[in-house]
Amino acid sequence: MENFRCESDHSYQLPDIHDDLSRQLKELLQQHPERLPTPVHVLNTATDTVSDQIEKRFREANKCYSGKRILLIPYLMNNDHWSGILLEWNSTEQIEQSEFINPVTGSDSIPDEVQKSFIKIFPENVLRSKIMLKDGDRTKSGMLTMTNLLNAVQNSHLDQSSTTLNTDQEGSTTSIEGNQMNLHELEKRLSNGLAKFSISDENMLSERIQRSQNRIKEYQETERMEDAEKEMNY
Repeated sequence: MENFRCESDHSYQLPDIHDDLSRQLKELLQQHPERLPTPVHVLNTATDTVSDQIEKRFREANKCYSGKRILLIPYLMNNDHWSGILLEWNSTEQIEQSEFINPVTGSDSIPDEVQKSFIKIFPENVLRSKIMLKDGDRTKSGMLTMTNLLNAVQNSHLDQSSTTLNTDQEGSTTSIEGNQMNLHELEKRLSNGLAKFSISDENMLSERIQRSQNRIKEYQETERMEDAEKEMNY
């Protein structure tokens, strides 16, 4: 039987975004707990200069945590290029999301070592590249990685809320009072600034969420980051 100690090494010495990311996540949870209903954990930074370190992080994510959860892994390349990894499990221990988020313009591919290590630990899944806020200046990659990971965590809850809403619509007919209650709850949960709603019908609400998500995705794919950020803050 394989033995694995759940004690992640933290030997990285240069400026590290791990502590700042953990602090910002804690502040977000304290101020807006409704935005983070799923437990979120930040693993120690992995770097491409330490052999097999990213594989150890994936193994730690798999063996040292359980239940519905989101894990964030800061990843440093060439000592100056930050990126982030988001992994999300559902309550049945199935990976729902596995995303590599690179904030440097023109760097959209996933490093071979990262992808191979991921597939080794999670052979039924593939790590996918997710496009969010980007900039051509690597010195900004640390800040953008933290912003992207925090936004991705909150977006994950938004996606779940939208999916739950659509499922409820298909499965049952609700009263006007019930619709109003669901809308009120959804407004609270989506108070992260991605959308502000003045809608009384669930169908219209779902359509507006989808339109907003599509616009954000289109802006990000065409690197219209200012437009994407404005849409997020609308």
